[in-house]
Amino acid sequence: MQDIRAAAIAQGLFEASLYGAGLGVLFAVVVGWISRGTCTLRSVLPYLAGSVLGALAGWTLGGLFVMGLATLSPEFYRGHFYGVPSEHGPMLHYA
Repeated sequence: MQDIRAAAIAQGLFEASLYGAGLGVLFAVVVGWISRGTCTLRSVLPYLAGSVLGALAGWTLGGLFVMGLATLSPEFYRGHFYGVPSEHGPMLHYA
């Protein structure tokens, strides 16, 4: 494969779409079941927004944690993850 970065991004988008669709269906089924089908979109939007914000917050905190790990202990990070660059800047981009 010539452009592995583009392929990795495309794979990530594909997997995120599948997970998002699956969790969206699960959310709709659970809300419909709990409310016995009487819940309106207006009453569900705050919970859906909270779920999205919670996922984004977890993603951000996880990324910051890994970047901190790469900064504080680069030897540990290189030893436990595959293909980590040896320079500090590219290593943080990798993280």
